[in-house]
Amino acid sequence: MNSLKINTLDIEASGIHPESYPIEIGIVLKNGESWCSLIKPDNSWQHWDKSAEKIHGISRSDLQQYGKPISEVTQHLNQLLNRGTVYCDCWSLDSPWLLKLFHQAKAYQDFKLLDIMYVVNEEQYENLNQKKPQIAQKLKLDRHRASNDARILQLAYEEVKSISQ
Repeated sequence: MNSLKINTLDIEASGIHPESYPIEIGIVLKNGESWCSLIKPDNSWQHWDKSAEKIHGISRSDLQQYGKPISEVTQHLNQLLNRGTVYCDCWSLDSPWLLKLFHQAKAYQDFKLLDIMYVVNEEQYENLNQKKPQIAQKLKLDRHRASNDARILQLAYEEVKSISQ
């Protein structure tokens, strides 16, 4: 049953644009422990998409008031993931945001981020995407937030892998 456990990550961002940046990061570890943090943007990070704000519900003022400093977030991620691997379901967006975060902190990313496609086949990937809304509804996770999405991804992965065994 342990082979069904993976670390998962999700990032909410200021938009989907080359100038966008991470504003919230959430992870769920193999042991079920979760961690999430709003990120106080660097002064040079200016892009803001109101349509993205409508999806995640996080305002710029929320980030200023509740966001943690970038260096604190990167340090905590390295500690929690402890040179391990973490999986996401949108590597093409999450990877650049994570790189931007660590670059801004002048920190080394001491863990590997891979797309969930590395550990599921094509059929399982389709099943996983079908299961995510069902899991969200079952857990009553209506808010589109990073830790919720990381939890949903982890549970969907476990379900599709357990069906295959």
